[in-house]
Amino acid sequence: MQKKLYPWNSKYQSESIPIPYFQPESEGATYSFLGNIVRNLLTMTDPRATVYVPALGAWYGLQSFEEIVGTRTFNALTESIGTPGLSALDRLMCFIITKDLQTVIGKLRKQGDVVSTTLTRMKQLLSPDTGIPVETVHIYTKLLQSLPPTFATECSDVLVRIGRLQLLRSHIANELRSNAKLDSGPLFWALTNANQSLLADLGQHYDDPEAHQMPGSIIAELSPFLDCVGISDSHSKVYVTAKPISELCFLLVAIVVAQLDNITYDDRLCCLTTMKRGSSFDAVPFASGLATLLKQFHSDVRHLLFGHLLQRVRASLCDFDHMDDKQKQAEVLPQESYNVMAFIDLLRVPAAFEGDDFHRVVPPQLFGEARLKAPQKKK
Repeated sequence: MQKKLYPWNSKYQSESIPIPYFQPESEGATYSFLGNIVRNLLTMTDPRATVYVPALGAWYGLQSFEEIVGTRTFNALTESIGTPGLSALDRLMCFIITKDLQTVIGKLRKQGDVVSTTLTRMKQLLSPDTGIPVETVHIYTKLLQSLPPTFATECSDVLVRIGRLQLLRSHIANELRSNAKLDSGPLFWALTNANQSLLADLGQHYDDPEAHQMPGSIIAELSPFLDCVGISDSHSKVYVTAKPISELCFLLVAIVVAQLDNITYDDRLCCLTTMKRGSSFDAVPFASGLATLLKQFHSDVRHLLFGHLLQRVRASLCDFDHMDDKQKQAEVLPQESYNVMAFIDLLRVPAAFEGDDFHRVVPPQLFGEARLKAPQKKK
């Protein structure tokens, strides 16, 4: 990722079967066959015209409510470019994700240095995350006002793009895994058993490093084979080596809060959707991109993010207690708290923040029937 490699410099270049080079139509356009496929997939999944529905595992058009990109899309890709082509497409998406992560991390680091004093003050006011500080909502509002007006939107757009690529990678992995089971069952199950054995060895090593040594080069040798048969989790990969960013979780919470003010829960699609038609925000890819970003840093950042998001929910519930009786009868939870809880529900799966760690932070009552709005009384 440090140097761009052109087809004529590639070690795979051949005089008999040259790598095709397509003249870019404009500056910044793709010039390779696989690059054009990725560009078209990103165009087809543009959040200004589509929404990702997790219950159906596909992108649907906002106007037509017809499937735009889903399982059938990748079945057609397999028939066109085959399993090797899908593997290469998956690897290309990894490079694009790496570049986008470098971009968003650079933005966060730059703005974190600019508002470092404000972030330090916020840490003093909002710590620990288990408390309910006074004026929690206003504190994040002041932080957003101290940042450039387009900062939250720019970071959100990059995270949505990363999330879309991650969801596309998940579809590719499902297609590769299905093809491997059908076309080469013994190879697939042999790689599955080898993967499980290595995971068990790694677990024993971290439990007792002196008694169990770290597996050697076999991990690096086996990894490409696992990727080719779809035995991989795109959200668990570390794409970049990032240095810690001071008070990163507060910047991320501010970005999340700025975007969640413009979304609502759609009963027809059973997911969060934007209230502004033509918006570049899509909740599910945004959660996927944010989970990928969190994976590049220490797990403490993930715990702090969930803790401070829940802190905002508690603060919003406390403010809700002072509102008029008419609004209390219309809603069980205030709209802001409902949006944050619905987003946490989206984020916890790709962020691998489940089980005891999750329930230690999130009250289980907030994920029951209390999440739903109270039905309106008929007059």
